[in-house]
Amino acid sequence: MKRLLSAAALIVVTLWSGWPIPCLAAPACLQENAEKAAPDPPPISFVADLALLQPKTREDHEKADLRGACFAHYQSQGRELVFIGTQHGTRLDSPSHQLIEQVIDGFQPDCIVIEGSETRMGRSHPGLLRDARRMVSRGSCPEPLFTAALAAERKIEFVGGEPPPKATTEALRKLGTDRDALGWLLVRQLGQVRREEGLERLDARLQEMLPRLKRRFQLDTDMSLTDFKAWFHQRAGHPFSAKNLRFARTAPLDGPTPTFFEKAAIEVMLARERHLLSLQAELLTRHRRVMVVYGNGHLVYETPVLAAMLGKPTRIDRRW
Repeated sequence: MKRLLSAAALIVVTLWSGWPIPCLAAPACLQENAEKAAPDPPPISFVADLALLQPKTREDHEKADLRGACFAHYQSQGRELVFIGTQHGTRLDSPSHQLIEQVIDGFQPDCIVIEGSETRMGRSHPGLLRDARRMVSRGSCPEPLFTAALAAERKIEFVGGEPPPKATTEALRKLGTDRDALGWLLVRQLGQVRREEGLERLDARLQEMLPRLKRRFQLDTDMSLTDFKAWFHQRAGHPFSAKNLRFARTAPLDGPTPTFFEKAAIEVMLARERHLLSLQAELLTRHRRVMVVYGNGHLVYETPVLAAMLGKPTRIDRRW
């Protein structure tokens, strides 16, 4: 009884004085204080085991059966990653473009990673977005830029997944000189020229690309157009021509006797994948849903690493 009167008196005094009322229900208070004092749970962390990255053969790609437009959906620790493997093209009604729109609307990602743009450009780069919108309005747009345009419409952040040029330069220097590096970069660029422009202005395009690629990748070589053609003949075993570009394939395919061009492509591919996988692991610590849009060959390279980091995909499909 004395304890109850003392408690009642304390409440009266407290109300009159304006002091805060002490908690009389000790067990509940102790529980609340204990919860407040408990340390925060450790943040979710993902680490990509880059040692699992290995060169892939043509047979590896065929066995994976990830050709055409498809996606793999991963889930782990309350996080989700959807990796869309595309077949490169510019038609807005292509299977790749259609799948991208389906996944964006159905998955509703918090952040999207796109191919072909450097991560250091930052989030939702305005210049890249202007190019994307212009190309979409013309009815022809590569799928990474198409993705950027759709993301911006839906207020979703996008970021490039490419490493800085220095990573490519370092990868190529493992196999030869800066002259070899510049020669290979020119051949790779010609593949895009052939797909998008044809090869009628081959020499003129090479003259334009030589100083630009040398400057971008900080290469120490004075290679001229004549030097490049001599280098091509030496490395490919055939005189340089539009027809003979088939002897200088830059697809990152391993094999029993890979050419210099294939070896260089593999080294560059591995450098790109190391950067992209590290970026995905970082983004998954900050976002619940991450989407990646890259060519389907990248998914073949990354599958073992993603499975080790996130578990086997919960779904692989061609339609969302």
